[in-house]
Amino acid sequence: MESRNGFEIDLIPKGRGTVRRWKVSPPKAVLLALGALCGIGGWVWLVLDAGSVPGRILDPEAAVLERENETLELALGRADEAAASIDAEFRDLLQIQERVTGLTDIPGRGKRAAREDLPPETGEEALERAHRLLLAKAATRHYIHSESGLEKLPVVAPFGTPHQISTTFGPHLDPFTGRQAVHEGIDFAGAEGDTILAPADGTVLKTGTNSSSGLVLTLGHENGLTTVYAHLAKFLVQRGRNVKRGTPIALLGSTGRSSGAHLHYEIRRNGTAIDPGKALLLHDNAAPDRRADGETK
Repeated sequence: MESRNGFEIDLIPKGRGTVRRWKVSPPKAVLLALGALCGIGGWVWLVLDAGSVPGRILDPEAAVLERENETLELALGRADEAAASIDAEFRDLLQIQERVTGLTDIPGRGKRAAREDLPPETGEEALERAHRLLLAKAATRHYIHSESGLEKLPVVAPFGTPHQISTTFGPHLDPFTGRQAVHEGIDFAGAEGDTILAPADGTVLKTGTNSSSGLVLTLGHENGLTTVYAHLAKFLVQRGRNVKRGTPIALLGSTGRSSGAHLHYEIRRNGTAIDPGKALLLHDNAAPDRRADGETK
């Protein structure tokens, strides 16, 4: 009951007994009400949110399971990323056969592997396949530089380090005439004086100059292949010299009709230009076992 100075709480027992009475001031009444509300709210929170911090405190096993789930989610995310990378590597490996046979006209040996040919995999088989593909990727450079016959094909870029391709093969607008023209090679961007390396074993067929291409060098290779290097700053080899893959043959420049330092690079097969980008298996020419002199014995 309410009084002038606050509230009175009366406890009346059943039957006989003394009536007990407490007087509560308004501030104390407010504090008691707030305390009751907080207690009820906390109880409801614990009941409804068993996975929250209080729930984890009350149930240690739930905390362990939650940590294990978080670890599993991270592992699954990494597995998804690895699977995407493995599929990309698989496609790259399949392209090696296509590119090499395209340069030589030699039929591929046996049936070409295809992703659809693979039977359904268990988790263990998938991991084994991933391991094999990753080993194959690590061995690709050694394979390209050591496999008999591949050293005679221009399947690596003519630089010791990767250089960006600034112009691709095919139709494009000529920057000097503004007209449609056929670009019969690819252009590598670079700095004046960058060393150009022979992408395959061969013989220096020509060294010369003209107003359009500037200093030009041509290498002859097997299978009717030739490679052409234009806008050079300097020749490092003479006509008639036999070179090994990785031999320095020229310095990159900007001679002739050129808008800046770059290498114009062509691959021709029996005189017909083919896309060098489709022949590239490695974008640098850094062989781990390259000989220093580069001469053919």
